[in-house]
Amino acid sequence: MKYLESKLMRKLLGRLATGVFILLTFIGIKASQAQTIQVASLTMVSPGACPVAGCAAGQRLNMRGTFTIGDYDPTISPHVQICIYTPASWAATDLQIGANGLITGAAYQPGIAGCTSALPGGYTLLGGAAATFTDAFFGDSLDFAFRISSTASTTPNGTALIRIQEHTAQDVWTQTDQAFVLLPVIATGNPVYVANDAAACGSNSPGYINSGDDLVDGIGTGLKDAIDSHPADSKATSSILGNYQIKSNPVLLDKPHTLHGIGDARVTYSGSLCTQPILKITAGATIRDLTISDGACAATSRDLLQINSPADVLIVSNDLIDGKDAVSMADNTGNLILQFNQIQNNTGYGVFRAQGSSTGSITAIANNINNNRSGAQVDCASKGKAEHNFWGFGANLSTAVNLCTVTEGKQLGAPGLPRVGAAGIDGQRVTVGESMAYSFNDRVGYQRSSNGNDFEMFIVNHGSGSPENVPFIGGLPGSLIPCSSYWDVFLGEGAAPSPSQSLTLAGEAKSSSHSR
Repeated sequence: MKYLESKLMRKLLGRLATGVFILLTFIGIKASQAQTIQVASLTMVSPGACPVAGCAAGQRLNMRGTFTIGDYDPTISPHVQICIYTPASWAATDLQIGANGLITGAAYQPGIAGCTSALPGGYTLLGGAAATFTDAFFGDSLDFAFRISSTASTTPNGTALIRIQEHTAQDVWTQTDQAFVLLPVIATGNPVYVANDAAACGSNSPGYINSGDDLVDGIGTGLKDAIDSHPADSKATSSILGNYQIKSNPVLLDKPHTLHGIGDARVTYSGSLCTQPILKITAGATIRDLTISDGACAATSRDLLQINSPADVLIVSNDLIDGKDAVSMADNTGNLILQFNQIQNNTGYGVFRAQGSSTGSITAIANNINNNRSGAQVDCASKGKAEHNFWGFGANLSTAVNLCTVTEGKQLGAPGLPRVGAAGIDGQRVTVGESMAYSFNDRVGYQRSSNGNDFEMFIVNHGSGSPENVPFIGGLPGSLIPCSSYWDVFLGEGAAPSPSQSLTLAGEAKSSSHSR
């Protein structure tokens, strides 16, 4: 009898609310969200849309279900159960459900005890949550998120589905509402692309874009989804597009992947929580062709790259700027190799290695490392070398580095020329063979004599046209008028040509031969 009275009262309240809603609408006053719920809906909140080709396997999605309630028996708890279904082909994982209803404020407890309706064909029950209400409401909204599995097969489309079960008389769960949303899903690949949103991703596919969360290890960023979309032992490439924004948590790169920038790509940050690094590298990786900065951070800056890896890490042709420590290396067994980078305007070290007994060492060669902290720009902790770098005009080599192997005379006398439309400096590491080969759009040729073996050589372009392009005059005006760029040419670390071997260098206008 109490149940029938309660149900009748809810119906009367529902009719009254409808009348009030009509009256409020007539006089121009908006009714509450709870009063305007008419039918259930399921929407993708973040990202706002999938890329053109579809959401890639491994992409995280934030969803919102909105539904009516009112048929439950208030004497039987819990009152309402939400059940979340996804296509079996998605193999979805990592379900997270909001703790409270957005309209009722009621606590939702994870569980699927009330999900008694028959499973739709081709679907799996991903999970669910149930709630008990202390007040009468006409409906509720609940947020949840999940990841399409990185192993998801290619499907033209798929439908995420929610069903609402209400606890009715005689302790029976009855389905009273449902909603779905159609999403295209595509398989992952190599390379993959990373952008802020679908518009920035364009036609690049498969594309990973930011979702709505800011969680540990970078969960909620398309970059973390891209990294996790391939096995731990793979060497996939994630190509960054545009001015890509991470969040306050660092993105964990825990696989031997390559992060690669296309064009003038950037990894940066626009928030104000500036206590953690931008990227954490723990399993060997290559970072190339990227500008990385901490963006809006001012009073406190973020380390840009924090490395703690048992495998080698290569950082080549990047701009690492406007952070705290540009590269911070923990005591581990992996070596760190830096080539052709601009490491400038950081409040801390350009490169710093922690003290310790592990064997990992630093090799910094052919970089611009200047205008960072006052004092030493690089600290190798007695485990590394920093030769052929530019330390700034008038810099004292003995104070520019700390506990690194450096040799007076083995420094760049002028900065390496910044690349046009890309990060890093205009330099190349080449192999000198018996046949003449050319680099830099045929502006520099090189060839060894027939005796001996091939060897490695570095070439750095200093550019021309202003005093700062001229090596070893300190950026001061001089009388030299070059007919082309100034070039720095030196052997790679460990290169060992035969003592009698000769090297021929060919420029744009003429060639010259030098014996070693």
